Amino acid sequence: MLEPWGARMATENLTEGLNTIDFGPLGGGDKLGGYRQVGQDLWREDGVVSGGDIFEFRETARDANSVHLHDTRRNVHVRLDLVRKVASCTEPGAAPRDLYAILGHFAAPTGWLTNHDAVDIQLDLWRRKVRDAETGKPMADLYDIVDDSAAVSGWTVNRVDAGASESQTLTTYRQVGATSWEEAAPGQAGGFSLHETGRDDGSVHLHDPSRNVDLQLDLRLGGFG
Repeated sequence: MLEPWGARMATENLTEGLNTIDFGPLGGGDKLGGYRQVGQDLWREDGVVSGGDIFEFRETARDANSVHLHDTRRNVHVRLDLVRKVASCTEPGAAPRDLYAILGHFAAPTGWLTNHDAVDIQLDLWRRKVRDAETGKPMADLYDIVDDSAAVSGWTVNRVDAGASESQTLTTYRQVGATSWEEAAPGQAGGFSLHETGRDDGSVHLHDPSRNVDLQLDLRLGGFG
């Protein structure tokens, strides 16, 4: 016995995990393009002929049967209706109208970049571009690189100069092994050997067994204790 269509609508969530839609002409025909989710609430429209990223949308709502998108640049609303298998749009001052036939809908494998099987990322510091490519496709520019500085934190620091002022270094703490540090004055050969006991976002914690002294190199306060 066939299950009534209304019962299927009531029990099945058609949009769970959905992040890819293929669409074609309303009267039937081959694929014209697709909608793909590229972020938590970010979607893009691709065309078979015109290429990728034609339009960008924000997901505004999702129920068991439909996904609702909004193109803020054009102020156009799109509804991906999986029951009617139609993508409809509402333009400013106009009534909703059917736009495309939905040919297929998928929950593609996801990661942080929601609908790609595998993505290669290139940080091109020469051209100042972040580039990406899906498996088997050429690299394409994705973002401009705004800043490429290496921020120093308690997790990354391996040398600290200490003194009465920035222009006067009295002693230097230098990491010389996985958990080994050395304390020495400028020009001094050797010095004290220290053991790293811990790190956090703003500090490195050291212990000098020869003097039984615990030290904290506090990068936030610019001092040590």
